Amino acid sequence: NQEHRSNFSWKRANPVGSLRLIKENKVLLGLAAVLVLGYLAQQSLMNVYVLYADYRFGWTDRSVGLSLALVAIFSGFYGAGLVKPVVKRIGERSALTFGLIGGAIGYIMFGLSRTGVLLLWGIPVLNLMSVAWPSAQSIMSREVKPSEQGQMQGAIQSLRGLAGIFGPLMFTYIFSKSFGPTAAFHAPGAAFFMAAALLVMSVVIAQWVRPSETKGVTAA
Repeated sequence: NQEHRSNFSWKRANPVGSLRLIKENKVLLGLAAVLVLGYLAQQSLMNVYVLYADYRFGWTDRSVGLSLALVAIFSGFYGAGLVKPVVKRIGERSALTFGLIGGAIGYIMFGLSRTGVLLLWGIPVLNLMSVAWPSAQSIMSREVKPSEQGQMQGAIQSLRGLAGIFGPLMFTYIFSKSFGPTAAFHAPGAAFFMAAALLVMSVVIAQWVRPSETKGVTAA
């Protein structure tokens, strides 16, 4: 609707400008921290999973590809069929916590895996994170005016982009220092343990966030 559109502004149109919307609201700021930590944790899967599976289990490219296909299947299944029932039953804030805890447990299972069996069992647990992201974004949507929805989505994408810059550097460094003759310590699953720690931090922050009941779309 025309009344829900805001005037164009170059200050808001750039990625940095879109983040200004977040810093002006404590709820958005807290959930932005949750998302950044979660997006960072995901970078462990994107950047060291293949290397980890090769080093730890000696998996072939085919085995790695099939396991990643399983990750995609569970992610899509949960995203399409699990989010709404879980949110309806326990609410968005609890669904957010549920998804983050599931993700943390899944990453711990990855890190502890020695034969690959525990890792495969960890995939459906890890993908419970698929419940967390829609819940967080739904709460954030209600914290802003209808005319600010696009700006908020831009801010979320900016957060994802920041995680995509720093995550690969962090997790590949941790992985490189966790085994081998030059390792600072021997713990091949360290990158996944770090990912789990980031999600535990996000759970703590999520408990601190107290969404407003009268803002955003519901008040429009």
